Amino acid sequence: MTFGYHRSGILAALINGITLIAITLIILWEAYSRFQHPEHVTTT
Repeated sequence: MTFGYHRSGILAALINGITLIAITLIILWEAYSRFQHPEHVTTT
């Protein structure tokens, strides 16, 4: 009976890890593109 719960916990951890890696890659890609094309900051 508990084997299914253990499997679902492992799958949830796998999905969580994949999501964190995807978010990290998106943030790194955005940071890289901002370094390549910086935005002009206006001062007053």
